[in-house]
Amino acid sequence: MCVSDRPYILPGTLRELLSPGGRQPALSDAAIETVVRELGLEDVRARADGLDVERDWDSLLGLGEQQLLVLARVALAKPEFAFLYRIDATVGTAETVRVLRKFKDLSISYVTFAESDALASEHDAVLELRDEGKWTWSARPKQGVTA
Repeated sequence: MCVSDRPYILPGTLRELLSPGGRQPALSDAAIETVVRELGLEDVRARADGLDVERDWDSLLGLGEQQLLVLARVALAKPEFAFLYRIDATVGTAETVRVLRKFKDLSISYVTFAESDALASEHDAVLELRDEGKWTWSARPKQGVTA
């Protein structure tokens, strides 16, 4: 799954928004509630009046909350890979770290594109692209392992 720096959410219910769709089975309320709680979206659920009330998300939520809902959808879909483009610009570094750790717990491999190295500690490696086609690759030590 790919997530851009600006979320795009169609009007609908919270359940529809968070459901991965396609051929995957319907999500249980318990699964949705767990991810909503772990990503700090309880207030969004309350303002939406539950999972099954249709809403216009652009008028109800700010960009950061919309982005967190998109990221919650990724967590519920549990893809093998997630490509995340500058999500820290929308939700901030602390929230992004929380999301990345949740993805790691769910065994979702992720690639992030970011302007700063604030998220480097949440990755196994960092590819830094520079002017004139120059780049550097640096492997990060795994947590709990000393060199």
